[in-house]
Amino acid sequence: MSFSKYRLNDQLLGDFGEFIYRKYAEGQNFRVKQTNVAETDVELLKNDNKYLIDVKSSWTKEGGFKGHRSRIDISYDQVSIQDDTTKIFPDKSSPLFSLAPIIISDTEQLFKEWKVKKTNKEKNNNSYQEYRKELKKKIKLFFKDNNIDIRVVIRGSVSLTRWSAKPDNLPGSEKMINRYPATVFVQLKYKNETEEEISKIFYIKHGYLGKSIKLIEADNRQKKKGIQKVIDFEHFKNENKQYIFENLDNFLEKIIYLI
Repeated sequence: MSFSKYRLNDQLLGDFGEFIYRKYAEGQNFRVKQTNVAETDVELLKNDNKYLIDVKSSWTKEGGFKGHRSRIDISYDQVSIQDDTTKIFPDKSSPLFSLAPIIISDTEQLFKEWKVKKTNKEKNNNSYQEYRKELKKKIKLFFKDNNIDIRVVIRGSVSLTRWSAKPDNLPGSEKMINRYPATVFVQLKYKNETEEEISKIFYIKHGYLGKSIKLIEADNRQKKKGIQKVIDFEHFKNENKQYIFENLDNFLEKIIYLI
């Protein structure tokens, strides 16, 4: 039968490709951790060596990854999902490179296993996640001390290098907009190979949405997800500069007068 009937959206395709990659790596006696942070999807460990992998999933695309590479310390391994077989094309820096060509039979069976999540998906608590967790905690606590329940969205360097000016979850669903008076959007950048730091902090007052905060039509990909309007961040940066901050101290010092 043709696997094509299971065609998935981009997000699910990526998740399925990572599942196939993890399952294969486990079969090669790697310890596998799911990361999904700082442009890496999977961490492979063997013989005291650690490898960071960005898994690139596609329908039928063959050969090694040829797109943009914003980090030199990770491997970009391509997973080509086809009706009957799936192929993995590892980077030269990947620990799987010596095993190429990697051809995996029975994509349909893998799909069935993915649906019930049979393989390990151990999360990796790394320095990026710990930093984000503490940053969010500090911001939430500050607003809580001022009797305000705030929404906090934190995104890594990928939001600077690979996003358009129209992030999916800003302003968020109608439920989120009604629940919170504002969203604090923290955009991070790389400090070094193991740490991030704040690039910008945006304070988005929900009462200003569609007014001084311009909303624009979502793109086709976003519309397929049910998103109709998103924030125009180019307009926001030009017209709402008083709500943009360079660091946490500056934000916490000034925001109390803008709430």
